[in-house]
Amino acid sequence: MDIVTGEKRQIKKDNLIPTVAKTAFAAQMSGDNVTDIGDNLYVALGSSVVAVAAGDTQLGEEVVRKVASSTSFSGAICSIATFFAAGEATGTHREFGLF
Repeated sequence: MDIVTGEKRQIKKDNLIPTVAKTAFAAQMSGDNVTDIGDNLYVALGSSVVAVAAGDTQLGEEVVRKVASSTSFSGAICSIATFFAAGEATGTHREFGLF
């Protein structure tokens, strides 16, 4: 909401799913997965403003990485949660990654 005018603003952004993630999803769905992703899932935040590319395999400027606290799914929706305590992830975050 604009604090001067009181009008609501909506900003839409598209996410890019890197090729390596698409490959991992395809392997998981086909049953060709080597490991249970949930046992090794990390959530990372970064601060880089550089545009992402399909070939990316890491964040541009990673600030913090932490093991996922919980994962669940319902139908075609997956929920992944991680709690960052005060001081663990300070600053402005412009990147998000699952590893």
